[in-house]
Order: sequence, then C-alpha cells, then structure tokens
Amino acid sequence: MPLETAWGDPNQCPFCGGDLPSPGSGFVDHVDDNPDCSDAFDAWRGRVARDVPRGWPG
Repeated sequence: MPLETAWGDPNQCPFCGGDLPSPGSGFVDHVDDNPDCSDAFDAWRGRVARDVPRGWPG
C-alpha cells in the first residue's frame, strides 16, 4: 500500500479519508478495525520514528 496521507482534518482518517467519531480514540478504534489503515499507520509511524532521535512514543 502506498503511503499517502491527508492530515487536513482531524475528524477524518488521514489514510483512507473515512470519518472518525473523534480525533483521538476514534482514530485508534478506526485503525484497529481497518487493516489497511493499520498497516499504513504502522508504516508512517516507522518513518517518523527513524526521523526522531530518541524514537516516537506514539
């Protein structure tokens, strides 16, 4: 899956554009329920972690 994100609206998934019930826990639930978004989030998080000197705790 290509890593494309759209971080413009916190009420939408940046990976698929789906509506989220909330930007925090709603995103986590969405990622847990959607394997494609979960894979994309893991890939994104891995890229961010390599860019942050001591890793990224998120």
